[in-house]
Amino acid sequence: MKIERLETERLILRTYEEGDLQDLYEYLSDEDVVAFEPYEPMNLEEVKNCLENRIASGEFLAIEEKISGKMIGNIYVSERYAESVEIGYVVNRRFWKKGYAYEACNRVCKYIFEQGKHRIEAACDPLNEASWKLLERLGFRREGYLHKDIYFRKDEDGNPIWKDTYIYSMLCECDHLDDVKIQALEIQMWEAARNRNKEAFLNIVSEDAVMICGGYRCTGAEYAQIIEEFDCKDYHISEFEVVAESNDFIQVHYMITTTVNNEANRDLAGTFHISTTWKRFGEKFKVVFNMDSVT
Repeated sequence: MKIERLETERLILRTYEEGDLQDLYEYLSDEDVVAFEPYEPMNLEEVKNCLENRIASGEFLAIEEKISGKMIGNIYVSERYAESVEIGYVVNRRFWKKGYAYEACNRVCKYIFEQGKHRIEAACDPLNEASWKLLERLGFRREGYLHKDIYFRKDEDGNPIWKDTYIYSMLCECDHLDDVKIQALEIQMWEAARNRNKEAFLNIVSEDAVMICGGYRCTGAEYAQIIEEFDCKDYHISEFEVVAESNDFIQVHYMITTTVNNEANRDLAGTFHISTTWKRFGEKFKVVFNMDSVT
């Protein structure tokens, strides 16, 4: 599936160019970046051949950071059977934990559904936790676990090193993709809080939002300052329900169970009932109200 160019707030998604050689070499030669890919770290000559193939192919989008003009990764987009599309993604290690993969994949998935496609698929190694957690934040559902179904490398005796695979998919089930993905946005909000990432938090929470936590009331901007001290080791969302919906607002209720790293913060651990109201701002939704209560 050939996509010429897309843009997000911070990124340009475009076809590859000859000038991308050094940026492509920077991450395809990094063993940490390609650890779960079907190829070994590449030398410069191998990357030259790879770049030529990607320029000729209609299946790769380069990810360019707007502020620097640097090419920092890529998204693989390939049409499959029955109106399905497979995606994959790789990002330069220097640009991990900035939300770039989410931002790029989110835009591509929206575009794919806008073209009338029915299903988007993705596969990843169960050991690649960052990858499958990204898919779940995007709204993908895990459909299967394939045991020792593939190998990319062999051991010193020439025997295949078999790997397991998670299979994920997302379906276009309604007229507006954003409505389908409110739960994924809730997860994104919790991930931003858990990672103490103020910028990511305010990207999905309005600065003027009303936030009520443990009886304490503040704005979204004030809460973003609080998350610098936020302690959340892990969380689990259940009983998610959209209770009210219009063109501009969506209200959801759900349960969340949290654990903490520091026993001194044990009052932050437990099971809570969450009520959130999302408001449309242009093409995106942001939180304008969030309240928790102890169950």
